[in-house]
Amino acid sequence: MAAPESTALPAAPSRADDGDTFAAKADAFVSALEPFRQELQEQADFVNLKITEFDDNLNQAVSDATDTAVAASSTAQAAASTATQAESNAETFQSEAQDARDSALAVINFAGKWSELGGALNTPATVFHSGAYWNLLTNLADVTASEPANDNGDWLFVYSNAELRRKLLDEATLYADFVNGDYRLWEGIGSGVVRGKAFEDLFSLTRASAAYGQGVGVLEQVSIDTKRIVYSPETGKRQGLLIEQQDTNLLLWSEDFSNSYWTNDFVGIGTASLPVVTANYGQAPDGTMTADRLQFDLNGGDTGNDRSWVDKSVSDPGYDTLVAVYVKLLSGGQATLNISSGAVELFSLSESDGWVRFLTSKTAASNFRLGLIGSQVSSGQSGTLDVLVWGGELKGSSDSYIKTEGTQVSRDGDNCSRTLAAEFGERELTIYSEFRVSGLEDTLRQGVVSLVNVALDSWLIVSVDLTGVIRISMRADGGTSYNDNSTLPILID
Repeated sequence: MAAPESTALPAAPSRADDGDTFAAKADAFVSALEPFRQELQEQADFVNLKITEFDDNLNQAVSDATDTAVAASSTAQAAASTATQAESNAETFQSEAQDARDSALAVINFAGKWSELGGALNTPATVFHSGAYWNLLTNLADVTASEPANDNGDWLFVYSNAELRRKLLDEATLYADFVNGDYRLWEGIGSGVVRGKAFEDLFSLTRASAAYGQGVGVLEQVSIDTKRIVYSPETGKRQGLLIEQQDTNLLLWSEDFSNSYWTNDFVGIGTASLPVVTANYGQAPDGTMTADRLQFDLNGGDTGNDRSWVDKSVSDPGYDTLVAVYVKLLSGGQATLNISSGAVELFSLSESDGWVRFLTSKTAASNFRLGLIGSQVSSGQSGTLDVLVWGGELKGSSDSYIKTEGTQVSRDGDNCSRTLAAEFGERELTIYSEFRVSGLEDTLRQGVVSLVNVALDSWLIVSVDLTGVIRISMRADGGTSYNDNSTLPILID
């Protein structure tokens, strides 16, 4: 490769030049600067390349001279290292086998929390106490008289919650941390656990409708079959994957309180005035200018018969409902407002709160009520209320927002699944799950994790009910179903 050359620059402009000549020279000179810079860079790159080639040739010569001398020494060292590694592996396998044995015995013989036990307890038994698991070493006539501790010879410390959690997560075949977006998969002996997987590499999420979820500082809508990673509206911190059941917003025009659908049900009785609505007055939680202003005034009324509020009712859907609505106080510092689907509930609101999504208790009634009642105005409140309102809902659960216009809208449920591959054991496995459940139906179990083989009529389902009891349901090869609602070894106390 020949050394690159640079082209001489044209004559530079001079103060002695007349205006036209100066301008022409300046244009030509400036236009030539960038090509000239590129040619200089090519020359510098050429010099650097030659220096690198020289260094590489010198280093190769030195390396060739030393390889032969090092080879014999390396062979001897490798043999010694192999022997040492084999000995270390044997010790590791023995330790892991013992850990697995202790873990298995702890689960199989789990008796519950020590603080909830009474009477005699015989070996083999494991209890949970002070954030750790303990194996019983001797039969006890009265378990309450022997508290698990390191200096109590009746008990042997097995592991703590934190230790077991770390071990399970580090060795997981399938690992999904939806809060931090950390997804891993064990891909065989040669590859081991591969980190940095994408959600879509491991899971399939289906939902037959669009849905809303809380983004960073704003409510966001996602399309069908799209996951919802949600964030705290207060802190902006990522909270994880949102999985919800099917639900329906029974109210129409959820973002337009100026529609006659709503105004026909504005109420002003006693001394109170009808609510006054101003459409699209402010910015809504989803960032659009669709929040309506509602102003309520009791005109000095202080009895239960003085009411300024919205009172919208719908046909009985056949199940209990609750009210959900976003409200933002515009003035007054602090206020108490009534929101209910049945019996009146009082909620406090401050200007500093910004947007707040209020959720009422579930009742058999089917009403959306929001406003003021004279007998329930808080001390210091003037009997007026000036708020922004958005996202009115009447539905069966306290889940995410469902937008409506001229018809009721149903949001379909989410289903996040993975078809298990050959890396999973067919006869034994461990499932570890951390989750938060909200909006439980009164009499229904809510599935959290399930493994299903339709062809073999087999399943394993982990669910939780309204009281917080975790339930296990299993069936193998079409046989008898097994259900356990009793105390189970819960890792996070």
